[in-house]
Amino acid sequence: MVEPIINQSIPMFSQPDVDSINNLYKEYFEDLDTEEIKHSHYFKDVSKLKLIDVYMLGHLFNVQDHGTGCLTHALKKIVVSGQRGYKDQSKDVQEAIDTLTRYLAILKEIDHEDI
Repeated sequence: MVEPIINQSIPMFSQPDVDSINNLYKEYFEDLDTEEIKHSHYFKDVSKLKLIDVYMLGHLFNVQDHGTGCLTHALKKIVVSGQRGYKDQSKDVQEAIDTLTRYLAILKEIDHEDI
């Protein structure tokens, strides 16, 4: 059984980090019409949010993993790979691959049409 990861504690960006990131892109996107953005499906308006974490990222992009938690877990592993202090990037990436491999196996086990 895959354990839910939503209850795990997650690191948050400090407000100076958030401000720095926002200022970096503000000028570029300020006057840009969303219809002009190439590959606009990769962008989400988060102007009403103060902070986002990897779980909100999954929500914003409608990550659906049939209740397994696998895709959200793999997303977390990749987004913060090597940044949590006790695993290097290659270990986190391998764990994401392992999780995605298990996800595909689960889909086959339940005979899901998305494979």
